[in-house]
Amino acid sequence: MLPGAHEALAAVRRHGGRTVVVTGKFAPNAQRHLDHPALDVDHLEGWVWGVGKADALRREGASVYVGDHVHDVEGALAAGVISVSVLTGGSTRDELLAAGTHVVLDSLADFPARLDEHVLDLRLAALEERLRELGSLLVAFSGGADSALLLAAAVRTLGADHVVAGTGYSDSLPAVERDPARDFAESLGVEVLTPRTHEMDREGYRENTGQRCYFCKAELIETLGPARGRARHRPRRHRHQRRRRGRRLPPRHPRGLRAGGGDPAPRRRPHQGRRP
Repeated sequence: MLPGAHEALAAVRRHGGRTVVVTGKFAPNAQRHLDHPALDVDHLEGWVWGVGKADALRREGASVYVGDHVHDVEGALAAGVISVSVLTGGSTRDELLAAGTHVVLDSLADFPARLDEHVLDLRLAALEERLRELGSLLVAFSGGADSALLLAAAVRTLGADHVVAGTGYSDSLPAVERDPARDFAESLGVEVLTPRTHEMDREGYRENTGQRCYFCKAELIETLGPARGRARHRPRRHRHQRRRRGRRLPPRHPRGLRAGGGDPAPRRRPHQGRRP
């Protein structure tokens, strides 16, 4: 058993994926190889080689294929999926890269972290696509990690001219947390609205049950609702002003499943102030 095999399969499960083995081995023999170490696999396709693996990969809806040989790379590329190569077989790093693999890993133990990064990149891409569909956005911005990530992604995708941040000021938001939240938003070139909210007047909020967050958000949405049009009708800044503020945006570093297996560039984290 190669180190990291169980963990690699578990990583796929953790993201809601299926595990498929596509191999040149005679299928009954390959099944014995899976049963003996109790590997968790959904489907086995045997007796296929090279580009012939592409049909099985497409049929099973694979998006990433992990192998250790240049013929595994051929199958992945023919299927139009990401090729991940591990240096546990007879092919060298240079041979795998020359064959066109997207990623080279030293060990299967490296796969879970790379898969996490890959899935994150896919989700960020989906978020940016949705933001482009919206065109402009008013972000209910608490200063916490979630809303800070959304705010930064919106600015990067749409530009600061098309994004407004709204932070409800009330007794539930400590005064010491207000300045850091505002500073972060303004560092992105975003206008910050700070209407007064009155969630304390809502009985459901004061009861402090599991529904407390609902009443807090309901108050914020009703308060910010009249201001949402400002996200669509803000005056455009002069071009040189947008460029100057654009330099403040945190850059998006490519991460995840990349060729060569180099360390990914660090991703800046948004301000992680506490939520109100």
